[in-house]
Amino acid sequence: MRKWGLTPLSIFPTFVIVAGISGIAQFDGSPVTHDALRAVAEGAPHRGPDGIFYQRFKDCGFAHLALNADPANKKTAQLLRHEQDGRVWLITADARIDNRTELRSSLGIDDKPIANDDCELILLAFLKWDIACVSRLIGDFAFAIWDADNQTLFCARDPLGVKPLHYTKLSRGLCVASAAQQILQHPEISSRLNEGTVGEYLAGAGENLQETFFVGIQSLAAGHTLVARRHGIQVARYWHPEDLPLIQYADPRLYAEHFRELLITAVTERIRGFERAAITVSGGLDSSSIASVAQHYDTDTKIQGFTQIYDQLVQCDERDYSRHLTHELGLDIEPVPTERFWLLADEAAFCPQLESPFQSFASCMRYLYERCQDLGITVLLTGHGGDSLLTGSGLSYLDRLLRGDLGVFRDMRVHAALRHRSMLELVSRYLLRPLIPNTVKAILQTKSPWQDPAFPAWIEPQFANRIGLSHRLRTQSRLPGINSRGRHERVTEMLHLGSVARAIYYLDRTASEFGLECRHPFLDRRLVEYVLSLPNEQLFHAGKTKVVLRNALRGILPEAIRNRQDKTYSTAFVDFSLRKISADRISMLFEDPICAALGFINRFELRRAWEDFRTGSRPMKGAMFWFPITLETWLRRYHLELHISDHNQ
Repeated sequence: MRKWGLTPLSIFPTFVIVAGISGIAQFDGSPVTHDALRAVAEGAPHRGPDGIFYQRFKDCGFAHLALNADPANKKTAQLLRHEQDGRVWLITADARIDNRTELRSSLGIDDKPIANDDCELILLAFLKWDIACVSRLIGDFAFAIWDADNQTLFCARDPLGVKPLHYTKLSRGLCVASAAQQILQHPEISSRLNEGTVGEYLAGAGENLQETFFVGIQSLAAGHTLVARRHGIQVARYWHPEDLPLIQYADPRLYAEHFRELLITAVTERIRGFERAAITVSGGLDSSSIASVAQHYDTDTKIQGFTQIYDQLVQCDERDYSRHLTHELGLDIEPVPTERFWLLADEAAFCPQLESPFQSFASCMRYLYERCQDLGITVLLTGHGGDSLLTGSGLSYLDRLLRGDLGVFRDMRVHAALRHRSMLELVSRYLLRPLIPNTVKAILQTKSPWQDPAFPAWIEPQFANRIGLSHRLRTQSRLPGINSRGRHERVTEMLHLGSVARAIYYLDRTASEFGLECRHPFLDRRLVEYVLSLPNEQLFHAGKTKVVLRNALRGILPEAIRNRQDKTYSTAFVDFSLRKISADRISMLFEDPICAALGFINRFELRRAWEDFRTGSRPMKGAMFWFPITLETWLRRYHLELHISDHNQ
């Protein structure tokens, strides 16, 4: 065997998309049974529409759920076994590596005739640099490597958490998988409900970085590695954006030029080699920027845009903006008639998986996926992450003031006029409140010992107290070494993506059913690290946000969009769907909810709030009801499969 080579189960071309992985490792040397491995792999069959491939070696077994972008390749598997000097390694990966050329050079295999296989490159990198290899990988990935000689399992997840990875301890080993519901199929695992995650979900909190809806099943957090041996598991964070040095260019124009280069790379690398790619465009700054860059700089790939249109709820419609992409750039944009897909109206589409109760605009998304499938499109670009990365922080006002910069007040007056805010409101939000210690804020905010204003009144107080919900919602780690409040807020936002993480995970687990993978250029590690190293003024200045993006895309993005300062939300669509279209169904759902029987909510408080919203007697947002609605629907579908704690019976 070649010293640098591997023995692949099958060669994986550049075009392959992976939908999921799973594996079982036994640290006592006992064999992994095919039945157990197969049960875990098949726990999320939608992730492997192009087949499930297996590889076992005594005390370890891996499975790979394939989703192929190239129609000519239907029997590939991103799964490898490597033997060298009597030692054996196995690897399975859900990965797309973007710095292949750099990696091949560093590995000394520039002229070697290996397949351009991301899985193979990851394993070669591991064999050379051990666990430190993750810092050299650029792309979206989740992988597991078994070192048979040392009986060690090494797993890693990309810094922004685009690819999911879950794990749980077994009596004699460890089980890993893309989806938590895969792990639930292992014969040792109980589907015991995690009340802490339930409480956070009902409060509308973002996706928990490490916990799932099931006790004992953990999510490997973004930017983390896991090393498991017989005597324990070590989880460590390897991505530390708080340590990035601040960039200071003498020529301010260089900020935008550098950003533009990185954005072009992030977009084009995600569609290179594909004849067609899709993108969801709203007319907003983020998705329109991705579409414009793709249209300008990848002439080999035909870009198909999709935009949601509204004829009745005109306040949600953005056709006047998205039309600029067609008229000025020639982008083909197909309308998606959103008002045909009211929330909860299609029971067949509104069908949560065991993985999580969260649902998005299910019917509308399925329509978009089906259109991509009809057009032979297998890659869908999104603008997810743009707001979190590029908005910047108003706390820079306080940072500047503490440095003695009195020009803060001039900029705040401009900000107030631009955003139609009062100067008093801005001073309170950005200068005074940040100086109040969190412990004092908690005391001032609490109205009574029984109800915390941080979450809705319908959450049962005893349940909230039992799981420590207030603490869960307010706990935020302080990153050492960052003195700037504005930069600390920006870095923390990218380390804890919250609702963005929930959205990309939802897309990841639903799009694969249609042979589609969603890719997110704004979550490119190189781009993210550059932006987090910028002075905050390059992002936020006098009320204007995303400054560096606007400057970078001058002449590329239509001016009407580039200079846009407002943003359209789907609030009216959500409210109308719940209040007018599905109100009767929701009222029946809340009449005798399982959530109340389990002690999670107070059904009287929930019904009172619902009736206030339904009748319009109090100004409320319908989105707050989405979480009890989807949790109740999920529990009714799966309650027989779930093990509920005794104190809820």
